[in-house]
Amino acid sequence: MTFDHQLPPLFGVLGLVVAFIIYVIMTRQDEGGEKIKKIADAIHKGAMVFMHTEYRLLFLFAAPVGLALWFFLGGNTALSFAAGAASSALAGYLGGRFDAAVSWLL
Repeated sequence: MTFDHQLPPLFGVLGLVVAFIIYVIMTRQDEGGEKIKKIADAIHKGAMVFMHTEYRLLFLFAAPVGLALWFFLGGNTALSFAAGAASSALAGYLGGRFDAAVSWLL
């Protein structure tokens, strides 16, 4: 059995397309009344403050780990760790922004 190495990136791109379509559909929904908008804005602001604080602390943990990987396992391993950490952080940040932005729908 052979593994097609083109499939994972293709599925990743497909997932991004589906996520974008869902984002567009959700952001086109009616936001509701003024009270709902005010509550949703407060939720969004609180979520963004939390995420910024969380990612600052995660960076303080990830940077020394990346340096340790560089010294003990080499540059390629450290670069892979950094790329994975950055990708994960970006996915979490975008997901959190989206979740907080459409919290009024729940």
